[in-house]
Amino acid sequence: MGLGVNMKYGLLAGVALLATGLAVAAPAQATTIITFDGYSTSAGSPNSGVDAQGNPWLWNHTGSGFSAWGAPGLYQGTSVFNTTTGYIAEDFAVSFVDFAGAKIDTSPSPGPTGVNDHTRFSSYVGGVWYAWIPTYDGNKNVTFNAPSLAADLHNGDLYFVNVVFQEKNLSGANVGFTAAFSAAVPEISTWAMLVAGFAGLGFVGLGRNKKARIADA
Repeated sequence: MGLGVNMKYGLLAGVALLATGLAVAAPAQATTIITFDGYSTSAGSPNSGVDAQGNPWLWNHTGSGFSAWGAPGLYQGTSVFNTTTGYIAEDFAVSFVDFAGAKIDTSPSPGPTGVNDHTRFSSYVGGVWYAWIPTYDGNKNVTFNAPSLAADLHNGDLYFVNVVFQEKNLSGANVGFTAAFSAAVPEISTWAMLVAGFAGLGFVGLGRNKKARIADA
């Protein structure tokens, strides 16, 4: 009898641990938490704006005249990451349209801080600067990924992003772009597996405690 009970609880514990492990390993679904949405129709430079959360963006140019888009803008310091969703940002993607022949400058930045004319994203979290990793898709799209959990942006953290082009004198007039922060949020099925796994482990623990009390009686 005792062996059968032990096997039953062992099996239940194994199933519970498997469910919990699958939940942890399951891929997360990216959820957009802040969107910069701009289509500048005003002639001349600089063109600027803010998103729904009040985060600013700016078209300007490097000291050598190469066009740049940024938030808050090249040479403009840092922005405060503002979100009302409670999510933590782990990547930032930006895409540009209507730039005939324009290409993003993909030259690597020498570091996450200091003034330079490179395409880069930097976050300032817990007193440390982090350089996010860029991935380019074609000539006008780039996604920056946080290099670690420590670099993820929480509400109130500082950041800046600059996208520098290989061309000069692009005013930003009649140029469309979209940009968004994203966070990885577990899917509903993942939460369900987590709940089932922890519930199973709790049931096993209660069963073993009950068995111990009976043995001591």
